[in-house]
Amino acid sequence: MSETAFLKACKKCGIPQLLERFPFLKAEQKYRGTCKACRAAELRALRRHPDHAERMREAERVRSQRRRPAILQWQREHPDNMRPGRQRRAAARAARQAAAHAAQLLTTPPDNQPLS
Repeated sequence: MSETAFLKACKKCGIPQLLERFPFLKAEQKYRGTCKACRAAELRALRRHPDHAERMREAERVRSQRRRPAILQWQREHPDNMRPGRQRRAAARAARQAAAHAAQLLTTPPDNQPLS
């Protein structure tokens, strides 16, 4: 086998390089089209863009809101797997929620009885 069989040309810089200089995409079972150096330069430029940080914060906020119910359910189902500090905070949160619920029940009149 010749040496050129292990070379690949970067689609960004066009320089033929060894395959080890290209990231391997496991999900697609192939090498990325751009070399690691060009990809790093792209990411550096992206991070310097003024809107990038705000877009990342917004994406994380949406992702957190979407995952929160599942995380809380898992924590309720697996209390022994939580770290001690997290267990204390979860217990305190549950107590606050129970107290708020009890207070709401006391202040809300039943549907069939008027407030006195």
